Amino acid sequence: MAVREMVIIVVKQETGIHINKRDVSVQNNTVYIKVKPLLKNEIFIHKMEILDELKKNLKEKAPKNIL
Repeated sequence: MAVREMVIIVVKQETGIHINKRDVSVQNNTVYIKVKPLLKNEIFIHKMEILDELKKNLKEKAPKNIL
C-alpha cells in the first residue's frame, strides 16, 4: 500500500478526521498535510500515535515526521 493511502487510513483511525488524497504529500520521509488549522491541530495532538502506527504498517518506508 502507498504511504499516502496509509497516512489517510491511520489519521482517520486515530483522530476520526478524513483527509483527501490530494491534501497529503510525502517528501524526504516527511508527510505534509494541507488541511484547516483546527484539523491540523487535532492531527498534531495524535502525532506520535499516528507515526507509531505508520511504523508498524509500513516498516522501513514509514515517514519520520508530520508537518
